[in-house]
Amino acid sequence: MTTTPQEIPALLTHQANPPVDSLVLYKSRPARVVSLGDKIEIELSGGCKRVRPKDVELLHPGPLRSLAELEPQTGEFKAAWELLEGTETTLQELTELAFNAFTPATAWATWQRVTKGLHFIGRPQAIEVRTVN
Repeated sequence: MTTTPQEIPALLTHQANPPVDSLVLYKSRPARVVSLGDKIEIELSGGCKRVRPKDVELLHPGPLRSLAELEPQTGEFKAAWELLEGTETTLQELTELAFNAFTPATAWATWQRVTKGLHFIGRPQAIEVRTVN
């Protein structure tokens, strides 16, 4: 079975251990995977921590060398919402529509927009795009 590059992030979302230098979600906060072992070592804004694989969710496979790379971004969320209204999408697809690029910084900016719950709700692999009504 061959896997296209577009399918790789979807596959990584469901694997037990995200890759080193990937962007993950830990308790609603961004984290960078530092190392893998029995537990996953992640870098948070306040330092490093060892966590279970089930405690993190992949947002982007990386590479993310530092959380400082997650600078605020401005995307075309209204256009993406209008295009996808009433459907279900993924974090990657929504990010690519809003920013024309899927990077750790744009993935984090998109996830922050999803968590506001105005136009989008869900998890990274299954985001519901709300309708006007």
